[in-house]
Amino acid sequence: MDVLADENKQYATVEYWDKRYQTESEKVNTYDWFKKWADLKDSISEYLQADHEILHLGCGNSSLSEDMYEDGFKHQANVDYSLPCIEAMAKRCEEKCPEIRWIHGDIFQLSPDVFAEPQFDVALDKGTMDAFLTTRTQEDDPWNPSERIRSVARNYLTQVAAVLKPGGRFIHVTWEQPQFRRQLLEVLPDQIVVDKVKKVGDGWEYFIYICTKRQDSRSEQSGSRW
Repeated sequence: MDVLADENKQYATVEYWDKRYQTESEKVNTYDWFKKWADLKDSISEYLQADHEILHLGCGNSSLSEDMYEDGFKHQANVDYSLPCIEAMAKRCEEKCPEIRWIHGDIFQLSPDVFAEPQFDVALDKGTMDAFLTTRTQEDDPWNPSERIRSVARNYLTQVAAVLKPGGRFIHVTWEQPQFRRQLLEVLPDQIVVDKVKKVGDGWEYFIYICTKRQDSRSEQSGSRW
């Protein structure tokens, strides 16, 4: 199966990913959208500790958690709504990364469906938000997002906040520039705060948004994607 979808909006569908991972699972290979751990570690290591509980949101078949595991981060959980993906990656890692958890679940229904309480110090999103935002249409102005798109971002961040401990970090890696993406990360100001934006890459730049869950945050469950 070709890596690229026929239409961008397909990246927001579980059907596309299931079909793709069913094809790729025979080889049990990894594929990294955007950057790998080697490219990101210098920018985000200061926010990570060896004893941290780390959640990968929409993990796909990225090598990120494996590479982090080799660098000493043993307490990691990967969530994805594609069952073929989770099954293939669990099989791939069962011997070399036995402590990594692989969980079949929807990032828009994390709490209480997948995790009953806030338990993570760090939640990592590498391209996941970009995938579900491919539902944007030509009518959606990137400078002034529609309420529909803001609602999608709000529902997602509500779930992120629900599984993070107070003071926990949400680290988001994307291709989208701050003038467009930052406003979507600030739709839940009473719970998630954008602290810093970093850049990685030569020529084609990617952006790393370092966000924090407020210490006094009281997360509300949403359970709705759109």
